[in-house]
Amino acid sequence: MTPSRRRLTLSGAGGVWALTLLLSAAAAVATSFIAGYGPIDAPFGVPWWALAVGFAAAEVFVIHFQFRQEQFTFSLMELPLVVGMFFTSPVGLLAARLLGGGLALRLHRRQAPMKLIFNLATHWVETATAVLIFLALVGGATGHDARGMVAGLAAATVSGLLATACIAGAIACYEGIPESRIVRRLVVANFVVSITNSSLALVTVAVLWVSRGAGWLLSVVAVILYIGYRS
Repeated sequence: MTPSRRRLTLSGAGGVWALTLLLSAAAAVATSFIAGYGPIDAPFGVPWWALAVGFAAAEVFVIHFQFRQEQFTFSLMELPLVVGMFFTSPVGLLAARLLGGGLALRLHRRQAPMKLIFNLATHWVETATAVLIFLALVGGATGHDARGMVAGLAAATVSGLLATACIAGAIACYEGIPESRIVRRLVVANFVVSITNSSLALVTVAVLWVSRGAGWLLSVVAVILYIGYRS
């Protein structure tokens, strides 16, 4: 029995590493398309390190969900993601996501190396994909344009669904394909959370576009939303 279980564990770990490499390769391709772009024509810029703090906070204050032996989370990640797409360069946004999220995952959640690297690959590919979609849809739009709002909403929502697919893939490597009922619930829950968070983020963008000094007021809404999720 022991050798059999050991072979299963090694096979599962190998599958996760293979999936991590695949995600990293896809992320690298997406990054090559967006690396040359600067921020869109916004009235001001948000420094990448400030977004890194936002991503770190999003990874610290999360809502946990347990499925079998795997634990995955929902967060307010869409807030710094959407703000970054409007006010920061693509490379700066990627750096903020990987550095801020990586530090929180390692220092706060103390994730093991394999899980940490997989999560960083997931963050990389979903952020690069979100920016790619945003740039393709936004064109010359601004924070006040309906086109810009649709671009931000679509990019963040697809990013959230992609993260769910990555997590489902990792679970499948270890425990087999999850039940379709569980997958449907996760997809629906993630979709609702992404739409809600992205809508709040777009309101933040619209407020900041007019008066960046009023942006701190929306942090109160974010705290209330987080408490609601916890409940």
